[in-house]
Amino acid sequence: MKIRRYSPSFLILLGVLLATSVFIFIASAKSCIRPDDYKKLGLPVLSIETEGGKKIRSKEHYFDATYSLDAEIPFSGKCKIRGRGNSTWSNIDTAKKPYLLKLNEEQPLLGMKSAQKWVLLANATDKSFLRNEYALRLANNIWNRFDFVPKEQFITLVINGRYEGLYCLSEKVEIDKNRLPLSGDSFLAKADVHWNEPWTFISKNGSRMNIVEQDGATPFDYQSMQMTFQSIEDTITEKDPSVYRSVIDTPSFIDWYLINEFTKNHDSRFYASCYMYYDSQRKQMFMGPVWDFDISCGYTSEDGCHTPDGLVTNEGNWYVHMLKRPDFRQELRQRWIETREPLYQTINAIQAEADSLRQAVELDDRVWKSFGHRHWPNAPGWRNRKNYQSEIDYLVQFLKARYAWIDSYFLTYF
Repeated sequence: MKIRRYSPSFLILLGVLLATSVFIFIASAKSCIRPDDYKKLGLPVLSIETEGGKKIRSKEHYFDATYSLDAEIPFSGKCKIRGRGNSTWSNIDTAKKPYLLKLNEEQPLLGMKSAQKWVLLANATDKSFLRNEYALRLANNIWNRFDFVPKEQFITLVINGRYEGLYCLSEKVEIDKNRLPLSGDSFLAKADVHWNEPWTFISKNGSRMNIVEQDGATPFDYQSMQMTFQSIEDTITEKDPSVYRSVIDTPSFIDWYLINEFTKNHDSRFYASCYMYYDSQRKQMFMGPVWDFDISCGYTSEDGCHTPDGLVTNEGNWYVHMLKRPDFRQELRQRWIETREPLYQTINAIQAEADSLRQAVELDDRVWKSFGHRHWPNAPGWRNRKNYQSEIDYLVQFLKARYAWIDSYFLTYF
């Protein structure tokens, strides 16, 4: 049998044609959504008009724009917008993209504290739309010993007159008087394999670290921050267990661990978006703010994170050492025991949240065709989950099974 071979140029052309067809399909689907369709949802509507109607195709460069927020307290003005994210921005499976919005003037959008920078989360990789919202709810109400937990609210996003779908308008993780009000030699850092900040390094213990950009910081300042970070890491990994508590805020480290371990967040192994900050006034490192849970709660099969049993956050660089300390383990176990009952009630509340969001999700799906279709990271069984309720059932079932396993682990083996 003769096998037909195609030239590389033909395959490239075929790929371009397929991508063009997908783009045309999505564009036509967007144009079919009328203002009446999304206004009746009752969600705030954020409209962005880029200068000259330019498409937002870069996450490195801002596009000049104007914005109008139709809400109980409306806002409008000039702004800039660009893409953001790592896998969610570059992955071909996720056509719906997240953005970073920078207002020309600080504003208290949707009742949140006044600021210039706001994140527009697409939730393209989470078909429940609730994984980030659920984790933040835990950080506010259950494991809540954090200085700052980002707030977010669901909105409808319209860009250049076209419906873009259901988004979350979120506070940005940053040093700011209304977010993380740090001063002096304080700094915000994150363990993240995506080196996308102005100062990056690998710590002695093997953590890939980014020091988040600070206005006016010089290379000398960043080098000083790195030295402070390394000194704290050296203390945490020190064999003498009596010294590590002097350099960390134990409550935030424990609560950050519990949120990420309970949701089995794949990125929490100091892989991506693991924020921490040094407060020079208190001379300690704090874990948090919590961020980025769209592939948690069973939503990726990588490293067995789709199963409700087993641990993942215990592999996070510093936690490997801290979990060897009997005093840290005892405090962690006690924190679980005192929060286990109210935690279970949060799982039962997910269905009501989903019901309130259902119409907005279904309208979003008319454009982005999520349910039953391939969308990275393609959690097991995605082909059979062909509607919103099936995704909510999957989320709830995972969390209940995860709760049972974690509860047994802390009470019996830990």
